[in-house]
Amino acid sequence: GPDSLGASTLTNNSAELSGAIVALEWVASQRLTGVATLCYDSEYSRRIATNEWTARHNIRLARRARRAWAAASSLPGLEIGWRHIDSHTGDLLNGRVDSLADNGAAGQRLPLDALASPAGPALSTAAAATGA
Repeated sequence: GPDSLGASTLTNNSAELSGAIVALEWVASQRLTGVATLCYDSEYSRRIATNEWTARHNIRLARRARRAWAAASSLPGLEIGWRHIDSHTGDLLNGRVDSLADNGAAGQRLPLDALASPAGPALSTAAAATGA
């Protein structure tokens, strides 16, 4: 099956959730302090990662998202917030990330440097990772 961080099927939702996982795992690996905001347009990805909703599909992916959220949100000195971005409203990074999520759902793999944005690698990784 597909190897998208544990997804058994590739959909736009699984790609958006995979992005959130990448961002959360990156935050945890960097042991950041201060405030980190994950921008998203997929309510599904936020609610699955924070254990507000129960996944009916892609259970392994949902479990990994919850582990990533638990690891990142428990870091001392770090506050993680989620900020909803309305989709399809002309936001430059949101449009880029939606395109990347669609490509991921179609099974395309891109090197991490393909996600770079003028805003910098950390922002583009977090934005791409959360479907912002």
